[in-house]
Amino acid sequence: MAIKFDWDNGRGQGIMTGDHFEEIRERFSVANKAAKFARYRGRYIPRRLYTITPGGRFDPGLYKDIEQYITDSEYSTDILMSDSFMEHVKPKFDAKRIKQLKLKLRDYQKDIVKECLDNGRGTVVLATAGGKTLTFATLLETLYNKNKKLKCALIVPDLGLVEQTYNDFVDYGTTFKTTKWTGKSELDLSGNVIVCNLGILQSNNSDTSWLNHVDVVIVDEVHKLRKGNKVNTLFKSMHTSHRFGFTGTMPEELIDQWNIIGKMGPILYERNSFQLRKDNYVADVKVQILKLEHSTKPDYPKTLRTPAERYRVELDFIINSAFRNKLLQ
Repeated sequence: MAIKFDWDNGRGQGIMTGDHFEEIRERFSVANKAAKFARYRGRYIPRRLYTITPGGRFDPGLYKDIEQYITDSEYSTDILMSDSFMEHVKPKFDAKRIKQLKLKLRDYQKDIVKECLDNGRGTVVLATAGGKTLTFATLLETLYNKNKKLKCALIVPDLGLVEQTYNDFVDYGTTFKTTKWTGKSELDLSGNVIVCNLGILQSNNSDTSWLNHVDVVIVDEVHKLRKGNKVNTLFKSMHTSHRFGFTGTMPEELIDQWNIIGKMGPILYERNSFQLRKDNYVADVKVQILKLEHSTKPDYPKTLRTPAERYRVELDFIINSAFRNKLLQ
């Protein structure tokens, strides 16, 4: 008995076949909340949402979770993987030694960069003020130090973060060339790192064919990559398996979490705000309550308290509305 994993090069997805397929597929599915409303509208909506197709195809970043489920279930079966599948699940980097920038990394930031280099793809959950930008700037500097022809698409949610990320890279002293691509900045492919926002990527007028040839993709605020979003289609055309997603928190819905992990890779590192405060990396939260005394009492609008008062106002509104409609006819 065996479960086999192979690679579909045409679709850029893994293929699973063999024993326990239906059980595994069902495990990586959730109830479709929209289905219960479908009968009122006379149309069909599937009762469950699946991350694995009936033909066994799935986004490769999800493999680690699938493997963990098979192991935990204690199925008496072998796991067989083709070499091509393994290359996409855990693509290797040549670079191992971290190249420091002007700002030195904290210990946990070094751990994150090491995990990224060791695994080649994955998702990093690091709370606000944890230093995500410095972390992936150091990762890119390390990769550039080994490959001066490095091409990276750095995707951020909005225009403000394009400018902020670009300026942060300058402050950090990165040696690779960074360019910006937005509605206000023309695409400059001479850069090693092209910082772009989701809006420009999803525009019908944008040529995104260059994404097929990048070496690395980094998505900041990757929690916005929800299942069903238009931007998901872009990742199907990206040939590189070196993908990293950074976020402060993962979405609540399990199907959205699987979508991110499938596109980017498994969670490599997770550190929440409580842990950062506990280790004195960020300031502790303090709440102070202020009691304000007004010299004069505010003149608040009158509140209608009795049913009779509310009825009178509603009746006046109906009559006035009917009168206005009559005048307009």
